[in-house]
Amino acid sequence: MNKITDIIRPEIPKTLYRFISPSQEPEENVRKFWPDLENAIHRQRHYMASLSQQNDPFEARPSFIASKLKDVRGYLRRFEAVFGKDRSFTGTNIAAEFQLHGVAAKDYRGLVGHTLEAAKYVTREIHAGFPRVREATKIKCFSEEWANLLMWSHYGNGHRGICLCYSVDETQMQASHIGPVQVDYATERPKISTVEMMEYIGHAKLKHENEKFFNTNRTQKTFEHLFLTKAIDWKYEKEWRISHIDDRGPGYRATPGMEVTEILVGKNADQDLFTELNVRFGDVVKISRLKFDPDNYALCRET
Repeated sequence: MNKITDIIRPEIPKTLYRFISPSQEPEENVRKFWPDLENAIHRQRHYMASLSQQNDPFEARPSFIASKLKDVRGYLRRFEAVFGKDRSFTGTNIAAEFQLHGVAAKDYRGLVGHTLEAAKYVTREIHAGFPRVREATKIKCFSEEWANLLMWSHYGNGHRGICLCYSVDETQMQASHIGPVQVDYATERPKISTVEMMEYIGHAKLKHENEKFFNTNRTQKTFEHLFLTKAIDWKYEKEWRISHIDDRGPGYRATPGMEVTEILVGKNADQDLFTELNVRFGDVVKISRLKFDPDNYALCRET
């Protein structure tokens, strides 16, 4: 897959924010809340879930358009001319790939090359296989703002949770190839064709062999449409995200360059939470409690 930092995007903010809330169940906090904070603050690691586990049902669900079979065959023909008859557009050995998908040798001979049957098979596999892409892509989401009242209500459990403030080291982030990258918002689902997906996958796997074969601008746009476009309803989040793409399940991943410098405690948070945060992390990060602004519909730090 494309490295997330291959795409030219707006300048990375110096500071990003993440909202998190403790559970009312102490056992759940022992299992999830406190380990999340320990990993973020002391180890610069974050729990990353797959795209299929996000709260947006449209996450990474563009509108797929089946390309004309003659266009699929044309791409397969051009691909074969450059990379050879034994290579799949996914970068693997064709025989090995068919065996992986449970296709017997006697059955896949007619599916090799740029035949009509090969084009039909590729079209089916591209569209059927996208759920695997959603599972393989793990993300963690951040916001540009800490003072957004809706973010505190939706992700801060009615202002009873906390907000982690991160200092972002762009150099380290760029070196790790995980982001962060800004999310775009749109009223229509982006459209991606079969051939665009084929080229995107091929570019991700084979650009080190022949960069010139692929239309880099088009593959970058496909990546944006796949992973960085959400409905306009979510625009208030002002989201940036980091990403890992691998075959491992959800779990903690290294996020170098994301240093927690302050914890903001919600206006409605329990005093016990504020106290426990100070006991655990007060010697390494600043911990501030929030209050209502006396004049505006806004939040400010207690002095």
